[in-house]
Amino acid sequence: MDNNLISHCRNRSPEDLMGYIDVEIISSDGMATINNPFEPAAVAMCNCMPAPEVYGVMMASQMQVVEEAKVEDSNSFLEDCQQLVASFTDEANRKANIVGSMD
Repeated sequence: MDNNLISHCRNRSPEDLMGYIDVEIISSDGMATINNPFEPAAVAMCNCMPAPEVYGVMMASQMQVVEEAKVEDSNSFLEDCQQLVASFTDEANRKANIVGSMD
């Protein structure tokens, strides 16, 4: 167990104590949002149960939104870089024209 405990097992007999597992908490609000980054935690095995199927669908939808946002951010960054390069090129051409007209 590497992460902080977020639950405890109330079983008292050794054969009922299944131990703890490390998990990553993807969402803390019923899949309305995705934690970024995922939150590490340790959970008692006796408190673990499969997530409802609808959460898988919601998670896939949320992850798609996150990926689309990353692509949009990358495209925006690329456009900013292209504009910056163009402004340097324009400035270099302007200075070359000034120097060329002095000859």
